[in-house]
Amino acid sequence: MLSSSTFEAHASKTSRSDRVIPCSPQNHAKHAVIALAGLGATDGAMDAYWKMYCAETPYGLKLDATTADTQAVATGKATEGPALDVTAASAAALTGKKKHFSWLCNFYSREVARLGTPAAVVSEYFPKLVDGLPASLTHGIIHLGWGLAAGSAWMTVEGLAYLHFAHVSVRPERFVDAVASVEDRDAPPATPYESLVAIAATRRDELKAFAAEVKADAAHRYPKETFVPELVVAGFQWEVAKVLDAGHAVFYARPAWLDDDAASDPDALVERLYEAVTLLHVVGEGNFLLLHLVTSLWGLEQTLVATRADAPARRHAYRCFWAMTLALVTTSAGGWPAADALARARDELGDAVDADDDADVAADWDNLVDSALHQVEEHNIKLVFVEGGAW
Repeated sequence: MLSSSTFEAHASKTSRSDRVIPCSPQNHAKHAVIALAGLGATDGAMDAYWKMYCAETPYGLKLDATTADTQAVATGKATEGPALDVTAASAAALTGKKKHFSWLCNFYSREVARLGTPAAVVSEYFPKLVDGLPASLTHGIIHLGWGLAAGSAWMTVEGLAYLHFAHVSVRPERFVDAVASVEDRDAPPATPYESLVAIAATRRDELKAFAAEVKADAAHRYPKETFVPELVVAGFQWEVAKVLDAGHAVFYARPAWLDDDAASDPDALVERLYEAVTLLHVVGEGNFLLLHLVTSLWGLEQTLVATRADAPARRHAYRCFWAMTLALVTTSAGGWPAADALARARDELGDAVDADDDADVAADWDNLVDSALHQVEEHNIKLVFVEGGAW
C-alpha cells in the first residue's frame, strides 16, 4: 500500500460540484501524488507538485483547492445532494446519468459507515459497475484503483461515485459464451497481444468503416447534450459511448486465452494484458488515449486485489477490460495500427523483461524515474510508475 502524510493530506481534497469536470483535474493531481510517492518522491516534492498543479494544470485550468471535511467518510455528511432518499435504489437510478456527483459521494460515504470499510463497499458495488470501465475515458476505474492502493477512504468513495456517475457500459449481455474465431484464424490467438495482431490483420478496414459510420450518426441515442460541454469539444468520450452502444462482434467474442491455464492465475493473466496494452501504446507512438489503457489496467488490478475477487469475477472484469480496449482502439482517431507493426513490436520488445541484476538496466530506470519526478504532465509520471512494476 502506498502512503505518506502528504498524500493523505491531499487525498481528502475535493471540489464541491455535481459536475465531474471540476473534480476531474483534481483527481489527476491526486493520481500524480500517488505515483510520485511510489517513485520515492519526498513529501516536499509531492507538496510542491500539488501546489503547482492546482495553481494551473498543463491544460490551463486552475483548480478549486477546497478541502473536504476529513470526517466526511466516517460521518456520511460528505456533501449536499438532490432531494432523494439515500438508498441503493435511488443511487441505481443515477447510473450513467452524469448528475449529482456530490450526492453519490454522500451515498457511498454512508455505505462505508454501514459496512465498515471502503474495501467492503467496493466488494458490494463494484460488480454492478465493472461493465462501466470506459467511464470518463477510464478515469473512474483509475481513481478507484489508485485510491484503494493508496489506502484513501475518500478517494475510494470518489472513485465509486465517478464510475457510477459517468457509467458507459461495454454491454456484457452481448458477450459470446463460446470461443469464437472472429479473427478468422484456424487456431485462436493464445495471448491478448496475438488477438490484437489477428484483429488488425483481418478486421482493420471493417472496424474503421464501422467507427466512421457510428461517429457520423448525430441522431444516436447518446446525444451530445448528455455530455458536459467541455467534453463535447474533445468528442472522444461521446464517440466511444456511441461505438460501445452500437457494438461490433469483435468486441464480444470470448478470447481463447481467457479460458486457458493462465486465466486461473491472476498474475499471469494481468501480465499478458500489460504486455498487450503496453506494446499497443508503443506502436501508437505514445498515443495519449492508449496510455490510459495502461494506467486503468493498474487501477483495475488494484481493485480486484483489494476486494479479493475470485477467479470468475476476475475473468469477467478482465473481459470487460478487453472489450473496452478493443472499443477504444476502434474509436481512436488513428484507428487500428497495421498488423505488421504490431507483430514487429512484439518481436523486438516482447521479451524485453528487465533483469534485476543488470547495472545498465538499473541506470536506465534511475534516469526514467528522475525524469518522471520532474514532469509537469501527470500522465507521464503515472506511466513510469506503472511500467516500472509491470515490465
